[in-house]
Amino acid sequence: MLSRAVSFVAVAIALCLLLSHGIAADQSAVDERLQRKVTVNVNGVPIKTAIEELARKHNLQVAWTDGRNTRQRQSMSTSLSVAEIRLQSALQLLCQSCGLQYAVEDGCLHVVSHGDDAPLIQRHYPLDDLRPLQPTPFQVANCIQQTATGEWEKIDGIGGTLVNGETGITILQTRAVHAEIAEMLVQLAAHAKGRPQPPSPIEQANERVLIALTKPVRLTDKNWSVRETFERVAVASECQVVIDLTALENKGIVLDQEKVPLTGQTEPTSAVLDRLCKEHKLRWFVADEVLQVTTNTKPDVWLTTRVYNVAPLLTPKFDLPALMKQLEETEEWGPWENINGVGGALFPVGPLLVVRQSRAVHRQLAKRFEVGP
Repeated sequence: MLSRAVSFVAVAIALCLLLSHGIAADQSAVDERLQRKVTVNVNGVPIKTAIEELARKHNLQVAWTDGRNTRQRQSMSTSLSVAEIRLQSALQLLCQSCGLQYAVEDGCLHVVSHGDDAPLIQRHYPLDDLRPLQPTPFQVANCIQQTATGEWEKIDGIGGTLVNGETGITILQTRAVHAEIAEMLVQLAAHAKGRPQPPSPIEQANERVLIALTKPVRLTDKNWSVRETFERVAVASECQVVIDLTALENKGIVLDQEKVPLTGQTEPTSAVLDRLCKEHKLRWFVADEVLQVTTNTKPDVWLTTRVYNVAPLLTPKFDLPALMKQLEETEEWGPWENINGVGGALFPVGPLLVVRQSRAVHRQLAKRFEVGP
């Protein structure tokens, strides 16, 4: 009888190991597919159709969260024309065009609207790799709650929960927030080992676009519309442009009607973009391997988290709290949630500073801290 029980336990353990290995293999395969270069050309297609057809071409499954806002957005139309960008970037561009976001789990793309209550998933995060930084689980927990998006029961009264253990933290949160937490902990662990993560392929592609936009350009044709001017600027800089037409239409901004008075002078491409955006209440930024244009009132909800080693900047007279205060009080590095009510957040972990902010602010901070792009 005992031998049968032992055999049963052994079989159960073997099945669990095979299952976990299969899930890891599926995740690895999905990660590889997300880095493939793709070309997307859709015009007025329902977002559900666009995402599912793109996923199907690359053998990816899609699961839609059963929420009211997500169901309503599935029928929204989207248009996107991009070539030779990574599948990860293309999916992000499609999702954000209709107020959606996605997370990858167990080899599947889970899509949800920003306005829906996504299901909460429990995960345990061991902290062994952070030992060189000597943080306590309590400090890491505070860092996660301060810098990760999503709602927290302890802070907001509703949302996810976080339980400290001796060797790690157990967190109940949405898939999207779990993805943020996992990425942040990977960055912290890399710094703890003295080997900060190099820029990702997408970050490198974004930096190449930003460099291209510093090159001089001369536009002389005065018959172009605002939209055509953005497109010509992108062509001259050898990059691609994606215009957030939904946001512009909601603000009554029509780019095809008004003509642009061009100076005919040679100037940096970024200066042309700045002037165009200022005159027409727009904002430009670089993300997902392309130049993007939206309204100047649409918040940059795509905040990202980066970990900076700021130890070389600190002195006895300029410690970490002083640096954090300087960042929060410098207008062009904001806004910050604890000061302005909206915006980014920062939290110290040993000699490191975890910062959640917009892409534009991260570019400035990278220069301030003299780190990679």
